[in-house]
Amino acid sequence: MWRSVAAAQRAVSVAARADAPVGDLPTLARQLKHAANGVDAALRASIGERRVPRDVTADRTHIVSAAADIRVAALASLQAMRVDVQPVVSAISVEVAALTAGIQAARFTA
Repeated sequence: MWRSVAAAQRAVSVAARADAPVGDLPTLARQLKHAANGVDAALRASIGERRVPRDVTADRTHIVSAAADIRVAALASLQAMRVDVQPVVSAISVEVAALTAGIQAARFTA
Protein backbone atom coordinates (compact mmCIF):
# COMPACT_ATOMS: atom_id res chain seq x y z
CA MET A 1 0.00 0.00 0.00
CA TRP A 2 2.72 2.45 0.94
CA ARG A 3 4.63 1.82 -2.29
CA SER A 4 1.51 2.71 -4.26
CA VAL A 5 0.88 5.86 -2.24
CA ALA A 6 4.52 6.94 -2.53
CA ALA A 7 4.52 6.30 -6.30
CA ALA A 8 1.39 8.42 -6.68
CA GLN A 9 2.90 11.24 -4.64
CA ARG A 10 6.15 11.10 -6.64
CA ALA A 11 4.31 11.18 -9.97
CA VAL A 12 2.23 14.18 -8.88
CA SER A 13 5.31 15.98 -7.58
CA VAL A 14 7.24 15.39 -10.82
CA ALA A 15 4.28 16.52 -12.92
CA ALA A 16 3.84 19.67 -10.85
CA ARG A 17 7.57 20.52 -11.09
CA ALA A 18 7.36 20.05 -14.86
CA ASP A 19 4.49 22.56 -14.97
CA ALA A 20 2.11 19.89 -16.24
CA PRO A 21 -1.53 20.45 -15.37
CA VAL A 22 -2.24 18.58 -12.14
CA GLY A 23 -5.51 20.09 -10.96
CA ASP A 24 -6.33 18.90 -7.45
CA LEU A 25 -4.00 15.89 -7.62
CA PRO A 26 -1.56 17.32 -5.02
CA THR A 27 -4.37 17.81 -2.52
CA LEU A 28 -5.88 14.41 -3.30
CA ALA A 29 -2.49 12.72 -2.92
CA ARG A 30 -2.10 14.29 0.53
CA GLN A 31 -5.60 13.18 1.49
CA LEU A 32 -4.83 9.69 0.22
CA LYS A 33 -1.71 9.55 2.40
CA HIS A 34 -3.78 10.61 5.40
CA ALA A 35 -6.35 7.91 4.64
CA ALA A 36 -3.55 5.36 4.21
CA ASN A 37 -2.24 6.26 7.67
CA GLY A 38 -5.62 5.31 9.10
CA VAL A 39 -5.74 2.04 7.20
CA ASP A 40 -2.16 1.26 8.19
CA ALA A 41 -3.02 1.84 11.85
CA ALA A 42 -5.98 -0.54 11.56
CA LEU A 43 -3.76 -3.15 9.88
CA ARG A 44 -1.12 -2.83 12.59
CA ALA A 45 -3.79 -3.10 15.27
CA SER A 46 -4.94 -6.34 13.65
CA ILE A 47 -1.54 -7.99 14.05
CA GLY A 48 -1.94 -11.16 16.05
CA GLU A 49 -5.55 -11.67 15.05
CA ARG A 50 -6.42 -14.70 12.98
CA ARG A 51 -7.95 -12.57 10.24
CA VAL A 52 -7.80 -8.92 9.28
CA PRO A 53 -11.30 -7.43 9.25
CA ARG A 54 -12.81 -7.37 5.75
CA ASP A 55 -13.49 -3.65 5.83
CA VAL A 56 -9.83 -2.95 6.59
CA THR A 57 -8.72 -5.22 3.74
CA ALA A 58 -11.22 -3.52 1.41
CA ASP A 59 -9.97 -0.08 2.48
CA ARG A 60 -6.40 -1.15 1.74
CA THR A 61 -7.47 -2.29 -1.73
CA HIS A 62 -9.26 1.03 -2.31
CA ILE A 63 -6.17 2.98 -1.25
CA VAL A 64 -3.96 1.03 -3.67
CA SER A 65 -6.47 1.50 -6.49
CA ALA A 66 -6.87 5.23 -5.84
CA ALA A 67 -3.09 5.65 -5.71
CA ALA A 68 -2.80 3.93 -9.09
CA ASP A 69 -5.48 6.25 -10.50
CA ILE A 70 -3.63 9.34 -9.26
CA ARG A 71 -0.32 8.05 -10.65
CA VAL A 72 -1.86 7.29 -14.05
CA ALA A 73 -3.44 10.75 -14.20
CA ALA A 74 -0.15 12.47 -13.34
CA LEU A 75 1.73 10.42 -15.95
CA ALA A 76 -0.92 11.21 -18.57
CA SER A 77 -0.52 14.89 -17.79
CA LEU A 78 3.24 14.62 -18.24
CA GLN A 79 2.80 12.73 -21.49
CA ALA A 80 0.54 15.47 -22.83
CA MET A 81 3.28 18.02 -22.06
CA ARG A 82 5.97 16.01 -23.84
CA VAL A 83 7.98 18.03 -26.31
CA ASP A 84 8.92 16.64 -29.73
CA VAL A 85 12.67 16.07 -29.44
CA GLN A 86 13.27 15.24 -33.10
CA PRO A 87 13.77 18.84 -34.30
CA VAL A 88 16.44 19.61 -31.71
CA VAL A 89 18.15 16.23 -32.24
CA SER A 90 18.25 16.89 -36.00
CA ALA A 91 19.63 20.41 -35.47
CA ILE A 92 22.35 19.06 -33.20
CA SER A 93 23.29 16.42 -35.74
CA VAL A 94 23.60 19.03 -38.52
CA GLU A 95 25.63 21.38 -36.29
CA VAL A 96 28.00 18.64 -35.14
CA ALA A 97 28.58 17.54 -38.76
CA ALA A 98 29.22 21.13 -39.86
CA LEU A 99 31.59 21.78 -36.97
CA THR A 100 33.47 18.54 -37.62
CA ALA A 101 33.81 19.43 -41.32
CA GLY A 102 35.00 22.94 -40.42
CA ILE A 103 37.63 21.59 -38.04
CA GLN A 104 38.90 19.10 -40.63
CA ALA A 105 39.04 21.83 -43.30
CA ALA A 106 41.01 24.10 -40.95
CA ARG A 107 43.54 21.35 -40.33
CA PHE A 108 44.21 20.88 -44.04
CA THR A 109 44.62 24.62 -44.70
CA ALA A 110 46.91 25.30 -41.77
